[in-house]
Amino acid sequence: MKIKSQIKNVYFEKWHTPIGRCQSLWLSATLQTIDSVYFFFRLESDVAKDIHVMSFSRRHPYRMTDEDLAYGSIGKYLAPLHPKKERDSKFHHTYKLWGTNLIEDLDQFKVLSDYKKKRDKNIFEYLIITQDEWIEFILYPHEPDWKVFHDVKIDTLVDYYLKKSRSDSKIDTLEDYYRYLKEVSLN
Repeated sequence: MKIKSQIKNVYFEKWHTPIGRCQSLWLSATLQTIDSVYFFFRLESDVAKDIHVMSFSRRHPYRMTDEDLAYGSIGKYLAPLHPKKERDSKFHHTYKLWGTNLIEDLDQFKVLSDYKKKRDKNIFEYLIITQDEWIEFILYPHEPDWKVFHDVKIDTLVDYYLKKSRSDSKIDTLEDYYRYLKEVSLN
């Protein structure tokens, strides 16, 4: 359900994701390849070894803002929901927002609205709030892809996605990646 922000013509709602509700959310790494962007998240939870990977096409706009700067910019849309010093275990980390400056700036020439005369009011941005960064992106009308990995080191995952992105790669799964590493070590 959309909630009216304190800022005129801006609305937001909670976005239900695998990382939406947890005590602490950490961005462990980002990777941009020739065709995709990957974000690697770690949750403060019982299963601390799980890494959630969110990805989307690189052609979609995104920006990351340091937490301190975000409170005064994108944070104003959510105020007073998340006072800077009053986080608790009920803190929600993922949102959809309509009518923000990011959307207006990017849709100045109606590119996001498919060049129609009137701006498409259904276009929204996604927002993920981590402990140190706030990540905004627009995929309208798509959603990002999510994968969770258990007991895998972050370095292994970043290398896996990097190798997978190569045009001559035969790596599709993490198991393919492990086979590749074994072959390389034997040679």
